[in-house]
Amino acid sequence: MNRRQFLTAGVLLGELLCGGCLSISPTIKAPTLSESRVFKSLKPAESWTTQHATISIGLTQAATTSLGVRELTVIQSSGSDYWSEPVKAGQTSVTGSFPVGETAFLTATDYDDKFVERLTVNVDSKSII
Repeated sequence: MNRRQFLTAGVLLGELLCGGCLSISPTIKAPTLSESRVFKSLKPAESWTTQHATISIGLTQAATTSLGVRELTVIQSSGSDYWSEPVKAGQTSVTGSFPVGETAFLTATDYDDKFVERLTVNVDSKSII
């Protein structure tokens, strides 16, 4: 390992130690997902996480067409917004960010900013650092 690689590795390790734990194998629990009119699936987009997990959100065909969903938001249990993303008519997937180790709410609102649906989501993972 040359000096540059050693310093880079040290910086990355420092960021991990200061920025949160590195975890693997994120698991997603969304008990009412099968009943949803908006959300079709939730799958980890990456095999690792830190303080947040990147999740692929599948939408039903009706979500952005007949239901008029135009924005998705992840809200922490404290009530503060964690992540938000606009969606276009006909869009059936989006990648979002969820907090790890706490309950969050994935919400969908329509073009009038009216509430369409809310899904309770828990993301956990196995800590390695």
